[in-house]
Amino acid sequence: MSPATPLQDAHSNSNQEQYDRRPQRLPQSTHQGYSKSLNTLPQVLGVGQRSMEETHPSSVDHLAVPAPNTASMFQSAQRFNISGQPHFVNIANINQLSNLGGSQGLENFRKSVSLNALHDSSTQELDRQVQQSLRKNTLKQLRDWTDNPIVPEHIIWLHGPASIGKTAIALDIAWTGRERVAATFFFSRTDANRNDGNRLFPTLAWQFMVSIPDIKNHIIHSINERPDIPDKGVEGQFEYLIAQPFAAMKEATSGLSGLVVIIDGIDECADIRLQRRILKVIGSAIQDPRVPLRFIISSRPDAHIQEAFHQFQCPIFDFDLVKFSPAEEIRKREEEIRTREEEVRKREEEIGKREEETGKREGEIEKRRRRNRKERRREQKESRRYRKERRRD
Repeated sequence: MSPATPLQDAHSNSNQEQYDRRPQRLPQSTHQGYSKSLNTLPQVLGVGQRSMEETHPSSVDHLAVPAPNTASMFQSAQRFNISGQPHFVNIANINQLSNLGGSQGLENFRKSVSLNALHDSSTQELDRQVQQSLRKNTLKQLRDWTDNPIVPEHIIWLHGPASIGKTAIALDIAWTGRERVAATFFFSRTDANRNDGNRLFPTLAWQFMVSIPDIKNHIIHSINERPDIPDKGVEGQFEYLIAQPFAAMKEATSGLSGLVVIIDGIDECADIRLQRRILKVIGSAIQDPRVPLRFIISSRPDAHIQEAFHQFQCPIFDFDLVKFSPAEEIRKREEEIRTREEEVRKREEEIGKREEETGKREGEIEKRRRRNRKERRREQKESRRYRKERRRD
């Protein structure tokens, strides 16, 4: 005998008496396939199993259609007895269950999730190179921000040129800040599953169901209520998959303040307009009291991304990696040396000017001395001539 399905359990009568022979049942394979599709949820990331009543309470009511003619259901049946007040359910359209959510709804949603965009995916290059001095100078500040949920800035923009080490640093934060990091998404220009911005919020929501167990049922409910969420715009995806489930948790969100989401390489999203829309959604989210999340976003300092961040109506931690790179340190040292050399040159010029002025003064003094000597010699000559004339007289 095949096990009873949740649909049958919902309408069975525990006091129903036994009878000798039951009406003809659906084929065994049909029952087994139905039970499997209804009760088996994806085991990826530990989503677990849930019954139809739990994931979509209204589905049973839609499916439980009383038979229009009970007598016709048992026509030609023999040697059985029914007593009490049994309730019969027409399950002829049982295959329509997949359209009402449950495990099938979650399976369909899974198709819009990019698991290879997570920080712990096998596709990530964990041996990415980054200068030790850059790692040392940046990680401490980023970790301090991650560990402090009451910082005024709820978003960090980590930016710098290509190959400076943005992804390596983001991976470091994701691995070392596991208690605070609730979800990650690492864009990649060359991967079709990782350069599609429409997969961002479904992938984050999938991770929330694991990192925040209390929110799982609310997200699953949204998925079942709106099977078309993956086809909605990023604004609707964020509202239904993240904002509303967090709001449904009510008091439980008070202990979630400070959770961090890492989005690496948003400039590698294939659609530039979608980049702007995603940033606009996040800019609104960090001001939404329903959403207890903070964000670390890394990218190149492209003009349209800078413009998007400048439009945020909240403080932003602008983290320019160029200022912490070894090349920048060398440039700063060279600039300091040039500044010192320039100061020495100016001092030498000042000393030279002073010496020149002193030389001029000494020259003037020497000239005066010469003039004085000439004047004295002339006066002496005049005095001798005057004495000679007096002697003649």
